[in-house]
Amino acid sequence: MAPPEAAPSATNGTEPSVAPTVLEARGVGKRFPGVVALDDVSFTLRAGETHALVGENGAGKSTLIKVLTGVHRPDSGELLLSDRPVHFSRPFEAQQAGISTIYQEVNLVPLMSVARNIFLGREPRTRLRLIDFSRMHAEAAALLDGFGVGVDPRRPLHTLGIGAQQMVALARAVSVRAHVVVMDEPTSSLEPREVETLFRVIGDLRRQNIAVVYVSHRMDELYRICDRVTVLRDGRHIHTGDLSALDRMQLVSMMLGRELSEVRRHGTTSFAGEGHAIARKPVLTATGMVRKHRLDDISLELHPGEVLGLGGLLGSGRSETAKALAGALPLDTGRITVDGDPLDRMSSARAIRAGISLLPEDRKAEGIVPGLSVRENIVLAALPRLSRAGIVSRARQDRVVDIFVKRLRIKASSPEQKVGELSGGNQQKVLLARWLCLEPKVLLLDEPTRGIDVGAKAEVQALIDELAQEGLAVLLISSDIEELVEGSDRIVVLRNGATAGELTGEQVSESELLAVLADHSPAATTTTTAPATPPRPGHAYGPGFCPGHAPRPSHAYGPGFCLGHAPSPSHDRGPSPSHGPSHSRGRRQGRGRRGGPPMTTQVTAAPPVGSSVRRSAPAWFQEYGVYAAVAALLLFNAFFTEHFLTADNLRTQLIQVAPIVIVALGMALVIGTEGVDLSVGSAMALAAALLPLYLGYGLVPALLIALLAGAVVGAVNGALVSVVGLQPIVATLALFVGGRGIALVMADGQLKQIVNPDLLSLGTGSLLGVPLVVLIAAVLALAVAFLVHRTTFGRQVVAIGGNRSAAALSGLPVKRVLTGVYILCGVFAALAGILATARLTASDPSSLGTLMELSAITAVVVGGTPLSGGSIRVLGTVAGALLMQLLRATLVKHDLPDSTAQIAQAAIIIAAVYVARERRSR
Repeated sequence: MAPPEAAPSATNGTEPSVAPTVLEARGVGKRFPGVVALDDVSFTLRAGETHALVGENGAGKSTLIKVLTGVHRPDSGELLLSDRPVHFSRPFEAQQAGISTIYQEVNLVPLMSVARNIFLGREPRTRLRLIDFSRMHAEAAALLDGFGVGVDPRRPLHTLGIGAQQMVALARAVSVRAHVVVMDEPTSSLEPREVETLFRVIGDLRRQNIAVVYVSHRMDELYRICDRVTVLRDGRHIHTGDLSALDRMQLVSMMLGRELSEVRRHGTTSFAGEGHAIARKPVLTATGMVRKHRLDDISLELHPGEVLGLGGLLGSGRSETAKALAGALPLDTGRITVDGDPLDRMSSARAIRAGISLLPEDRKAEGIVPGLSVRENIVLAALPRLSRAGIVSRARQDRVVDIFVKRLRIKASSPEQKVGELSGGNQQKVLLARWLCLEPKVLLLDEPTRGIDVGAKAEVQALIDELAQEGLAVLLISSDIEELVEGSDRIVVLRNGATAGELTGEQVSESELLAVLADHSPAATTTTTAPATPPRPGHAYGPGFCPGHAPRPSHAYGPGFCLGHAPSPSHDRGPSPSHGPSHSRGRRQGRGRRGGPPMTTQVTAAPPVGSSVRRSAPAWFQEYGVYAAVAALLLFNAFFTEHFLTADNLRTQLIQVAPIVIVALGMALVIGTEGVDLSVGSAMALAAALLPLYLGYGLVPALLIALLAGAVVGAVNGALVSVVGLQPIVATLALFVGGRGIALVMADGQLKQIVNPDLLSLGTGSLLGVPLVVLIAAVLALAVAFLVHRTTFGRQVVAIGGNRSAAALSGLPVKRVLTGVYILCGVFAALAGILATARLTASDPSSLGTLMELSAITAVVVGGTPLSGGSIRVLGTVAGALLMQLLRATLVKHDLPDSTAQIAQAAIIIAAVYVARERRSR
């Protein structure tokens, strides 16, 4: 085949210039808080062409696609479909208009069958308008056979591999008979055979005069199948023209905005030409790793200063091996040692403490916590080391973050920008920074350059080389054969979860690797030891080592500061440099390092937040709407409600809202973990039932027993959620029903009067004129705010809610934190029950706490905490409870029934959820 830059345009005889325009964007602009994503971008797509859309991550490709497909509404400019203006307010409208999209992350329904996913929303019907499952399954099977996917269409989608799921997404997109098909990195999870099937389908689409927008960072693919190309850079249109008129280097030069001569000097990858100094003694040894149906007796060694490649097709066990080494995949049998010390009871946290860090393959599902800032994502795994007595040190965080933002050239408006708003390449750098700041001994990289642009890819590749040169042991997994061969000192090849062979020295080449993959290589071996090679002077891996930085004085903060492990044992690095040659990868002997300055010297300051970008209306309402509503109600009542501003009335309102605030604070912690607790009302009733039973032993024992009951309720809920794995709504439903029943049994179903004056003073007493219940609620609000924002526990709660998988891989004690959150919620509910009982001077388990769970959830949601977790707004929760109380009081004082208040509350909840949804969609 001719070189890509010489490949002819794949138009099958049809000149793109004469084809009619099917989709056009004219002068499109799109802004986000702090970011101009698109700036006057124009794009034209012709019928029957395959149009490449390229640019670095952050160039605006994904935003333009989302504008074209109705995910985002443009702030300026217009869209035309077949020369007619269109306005898409949601993706469904774009699909109805004939625009179908295949996203890099499969956007199907995992629990539904393959056939249901393919025909979702357009299922074939019988005469009675019921779903015709027989026809649907038959048509789905026929469609999948055309794609070479031999799976049962009745099988749940989540049981398929990611590559097969991507083919199902492709089948769905093609089956809707669209005029335009948008493909965003469609081959990122496909095997070579599936890629060929995809290219055949694209050829069929072209022959049907269907236009394809093709987004990919893989140059070979672009030059093979695309007719024209549009280049974006920094949200601006740079070039549109025939792809055959540009060679590969010219295209890269346009994407990066660099001189062509500089791009040519750097070559295809940014790995160094020379080999690495590899120590004799391995830092990590894994033997006999077995996991049923996934790993079969895999053994390997990793040496300081070595890049060990792990090759194999999708499903070969590459990612499973990396996760097993990182403690994220439990093994049936096997032994893993670090520096000779065995790792027993392997877990992610234990692996991290031992010096093993994993950069996962799927950065969105298992890596970043999108709702947290760049700063919080970087320090996530290091929180315990950056804390003192559980209190997070912001200054220490900032020092670490500043170093790695500069060193890795992370482009963000500020360290406080949400990481979910960054480009894929910058998100990958954030994850690398998370692990490098721990000074790991072993770095496991699973597809580190997947889905990132050529500029970010070059920086990551150069960093991998640099880390190995400075003594870090690196395991590199890549589906890009060229990258794997260029970057590895050795390659262990896997097949069906077992070791198929090992390539060393001259064997490390594309031809040898392909031969082992094809299972006919006589050169393949199964040795697991690396050749002994000398070190590079000045790069000893020992005390004070920090990847990429000069040695630092002990405990010195500033440039070069990293979080220190305990000094690692010295490794036997063999003879001195004068006693033998360094290891050199066979296929690259004689090649020196390419020109250009080292990556670590190319520090780019993060762009400032644009002062012209205004906060969107949904964002403003979610941030400040609840406070504005409270202020509006206060003003209304001040003018139109008689005696509302009297001290007695305000005191009454605060006393009534205090228990709701207390329960809502606990509920906010639970919702922050993407959970919910329906048992808070029962916990209140249980505490109320226990009080009169134990008051005879004294007030303090009675209070402690009542609070302990709430803690037990929370512990049961937490265990069901974190250990058993039940959904929170199901787990807490049991005690929602059973807890109140237990309370009624303890109280014999009777209301009991409280005469203990000390207990009654909690409900009716004051301090400096402020009711005690209000003071307690205020103190708890301050304590929870401090807990959330300033403690390790609080930041872990938010991280778990934002991305539980990423939190677990980062070594966070997920089960312990979840259990602790539910215990706190139960204790807060019990405290509210105690205070309510003291205020009412009676224990009434039959009615106390009824519908409290709904009041608490309402306060949290209206206060701006999303039900999806990952954020907790403590002050907003307090304001939400006040809003609901003021609303009810206002309606009652104006002689409206309580049902009206309930309807108004429902309307406010709907509005709050809608505002949160609109903010996420923008």
